Formats: sequence, C-alpha cells, structure tokens
Amino acid sequence: MGFGTGLATGLASGFKEVVNKVDDRIYDSMTRAERYIQTRWDQEEASSREKEEKAEEAVKRLTKYVDVENLPEGVRAEDVAAAWFVKSGGSISEAEKMADRLSDAESFLGADAAKLTFAKARNTGMTVREMVKSTIRPPDMDFIRGPQKTMKGLFGEVDITAEALKRAGVPTDEQTRKAFDTEGFEGLGTTGKFYDVTEYQTKTKKDELAIQQAKITLRKGEKEIAEMGGLDETAGRYFLKDTLKNALGKEAIGWDEVNDVVDFKTSKENVEGMYKGTSNAIEAASKYFLDTGTLNKTSGKNQLIGFASSNSPYIKPVGAGVDAKGNPLETNEVGKVYAYSVGGKDRSGIWLGNDMGFLTIPGL
Repeated sequence: MGFGTGLATGLASGFKEVVNKVDDRIYDSMTRAERYIQTRWDQEEASSREKEEKAEEAVKRLTKYVDVENLPEGVRAEDVAAAWFVKSGGSISEAEKMADRLSDAESFLGADAAKLTFAKARNTGMTVREMVKSTIRPPDMDFIRGPQKTMKGLFGEVDITAEALKRAGVPTDEQTRKAFDTEGFEGLGTTGKFYDVTEYQTKTKKDELAIQQAKITLRKGEKEIAEMGGLDETAGRYFLKDTLKNALGKEAIGWDEVNDVVDFKTSKENVEGMYKGTSNAIEAASKYFLDTGTLNKTSGKNQLIGFASSNSPYIKPVGAGVDAKGNPLETNEVGKVYAYSVGGKDRSGIWLGNDMGFLTIPGL
C-alpha cells in the first residue's frame, strides 16, 4: 500500500470515527432525554389516573343520595351526581366531605334523609370516569419535555427533545387535549342542591310550619281570607287537593291515601264519575279562588291553570262560551269550562265572570 493510499485510508477512518462519536453523543443525549421524558410522563399519567379514580369514587358515593324517584325518564343517578360534582368545581375533597355529611344525614333521618334535588337533568351517555375527566388537569406537556435542546452535528442541527418524544411514545399536545375533551357533557344542564342535616331540618321545619299555617288559613271564612289577600301557595295547594278528593269521593272515586293521589283503579272503572267529579272540583275551586281574591295573584292563577291542566283528560267543555261574533254569552256560569274562539283559534277555558273573562287551559 502506497503512502497516498495509506493516508486516504487513515483520513477515512478518522472521519468515520469523528462521525461515530458525534452520532454517539447525539444518541446518548436522545436516550437520556427519552428516559427523562418517559419517566415524567409516567409520573404525570399516574397522577392523573389516581385523581380520576378518586373523583370517580367520590361521584359514585354521591349517586347514592340522588333523588332517583323523581328522575326524568332515561336519566341516571350518575348523570346528576357527576353534573353536581363538575359544577361544584370538581373538588374531590369537598365531594368526599359532602358524601360523609349525607351519609350522616341518612343515619340520622333514615328515609327522610336529604337527597340531591334538581330542576332538570339529562342523560349524558357517558361513564362516570368520562364525566369527571373534565375536572382533572391534563399533564403539562411543556413541563414534561423540559427545556428544548438541540445538538449540532456534522450534517446540521438535531432537535434532541423532539426526537426523544417520538421515541418515548408520549402523546402530542393535540392528543392530550383530545383525551381530556368532555364536549357533549350535557349533564352540566342539571341544577340542584344537596341539603345537609342542619339545612334539611331547617327546610323541613319551614315546610311543616307552612303546612300548619295553611290548615289554619283554610279554617277561616272566604271574606277573611280575601282581606288577607287570598291564599298563599301552600294553602292553595292543599285546598285544591282536598277539593278534588271530596268531589271525586261523592262520585265513588277512591283516593290512594298512601301516595295521596286518585285511586286510578276506581277511576278507570268509573270514567263518568271521574268526569263529573273533576268538573265539579274545578268549578268549586274556581269560585273559591275568585271569592277569596286568590285569583288576583299570579300564583293563584297559575295554580288554578295547573290544577285544570293536570286533570284535563277528564274535562269536557259544557258548550260554546261565545256567540257567533266571539262575544261571551250571558248564560256562562262561573267556574264552568267552555269552548270559545279567539282570532279564529279554538280554545277552552274556565269562565270567571265579565271582569276576568276566560282563564285558558293549555292543551285542552
């Protein structure tokens, strides 16, 4: 081998050694970064998973205290409890404390223990774990990656962190955000409140006092009640229930004392009695609400409308309440339900006299 050949071989060997050393340094740096990133990701992922598990367990504890008897069709206790948890800030410790308080309430009050009450609720179609994810902060990807590091080799710069991320199998920012996305969690439309022992006792006491006062009020004469400004909502509710119960009783329609509702078995057996009793109850209630001034209050009007609407399957208008020109007939009787027309649209309503006219019954 000549000098030239030996020199060329030596230079090539030396160049290869330099390249290898640079490659080794880059590889070692990537390996160290990869190990760091993978370790940090595992730690963050484990922490998030632990929080999810604790949140899931807390929500499952709360589901035991949801008022399941009054849930809308298709809605689960989990939907309500998870919605309460999320809307309350997603604090696991607070949810655990609340579950403890409600457990104490159940032990103290038994069947009368506080429940989660709500105005509305929706079925989310999601698991508890999926729902509580919205309260768990996703791993901080920038923190996991650490400072951005590059290394300049013979053939340009190498992004150590970016390469290490690929090899470590850590999700991208977009993938992480998607994993924690809870779009469609319509259970957030649920509203309501948990009552603890003290709150529930206070509420119960207020309800009992209102009922006692309602019973005292209903013993008074119509003139005296009118001077008081009419019945309040509690007294109105009890009056309407008792009026229906008495009117149906005269028609041999029974009353389910346990559930405090019409005995549907006897109502099916005696449909005509149901029609007659219901009509008489609406007539009696309308006259009483009118004479006591209760209809001068928005709450009174709403109660009478609600009473008639809930019993609308057993209401038949007694006839036309207006003449050919749409004017109320002089023969209309207060408290009776008539058919009439407004602007070419057929409606039904309770006639309350010339001063108040018809009180429209929705859906009839």
